Amino acid sequence: IVVDDGSTDDSLSIVGGYCERDDRIKLLRKASNSGAAQSRNDAIRFSKGKYIAVIDADDICLPKRLEIQYNFLENNERYYLVGGAVIRIDEQGNEVDQFHPPTDHREIQSLLMKDNCIYHSSVMFRNTQEVFYRGKFETIEDYDFYLNLLSRGKKLTNISNLLIKYRLRE
Repeated sequence: IVVDDGSTDDSLSIVGGYCERDDRIKLLRKASNSGAAQSRNDAIRFSKGKYIAVIDADDICLPKRLEIQYNFLENNERYYLVGGAVIRIDEQGNEVDQFHPPTDHREIQSLLMKDNCIYHSSVMFRNTQEVFYRGKFETIEDYDFYLNLLSRGKKLTNISNLLIKYRLRE
């Protein structure tokens, strides 16, 4: 599911071309920008799959990312959300460094009280249609989402696998 949230570049025509070639790709087009939280919620409500995997437009999924996370969630029912390690790249796509996040739920829970230790483009979570992003924290809706999950007793983790290339922006 690709959400076009009022883009002004060629995104709509590019995604439209993919939709014509592959009926698994669905486009949600919005006339105006409603923000990341609302767009994510629209995609979640539209989805029918067992899991939701997030990727932002400027980040890159590594091969097998979805398979690795799918298998993890299938075999670890106590976890609601799983993130992973990332390769941080610059605006031209050159590797800057790697980030290997904590993997222990209790350590993540403790760290999240002070700082975000989960890269949003690396997450996959269960599609229960019960938890959504809240729009009141527009630039940190992901961080708020994790805290909201913790307050509901959901378990979060990271795995040590490199899952995405995360683009750093000036």
